[in-house]
Amino acid sequence: MVDGSSRRGVLRTVGVVCGGGVVAGCVTSGDDGPVAGDLLIRNTDSEAHTVAVTAEKTSTDDDAVPPERTAAAPAATPLRERSGEYRVTSDDRTVVSEFLREPGAFFVRVRIEGGDHTARGWIGLYEASGGGVAEEYLDVSISEGDRLRLSAQVAGA
Repeated sequence: MVDGSSRRGVLRTVGVVCGGGVVAGCVTSGDDGPVAGDLLIRNTDSEAHTVAVTAEKTSTDDDAVPPERTAAAPAATPLRERSGEYRVTSDDRTVVSEFLREPGAFFVRVRIEGGDHTARGWIGLYEASGGGVAEEYLDVSISEGDRLRLSAQVAGA
């Protein structure tokens, strides 16, 4: 399944049901919309959840995401890793500013507490004119029954 895809930024996701450090970044709630490189976590479930998100940078080339429609984990050691845990109350959302701050190919893993529900996929982010990343942000949504979805969305769309 591919959501919010573009030529350069594609997140291929596979939801998996299985057993299973917060880093710097501004966390906001409310009406602030996400921009390129942000992480948006939306919880429409009737319960609060803690979400763990890890992004492994596997290449400096934003087009280096696997062409397959599977979300196979990378075999090589990542160049960098960014991870965090975020608590989102019922019917609320959290925006983590600049979760991904540099261009490249990233493998993303998402898990809600207990490790019973996970999602994973790839995103390629290219450099914006003037620095940083352009176009897309990560969107994690939790819905009733602990359903978890990970996608890439175009900022401002």
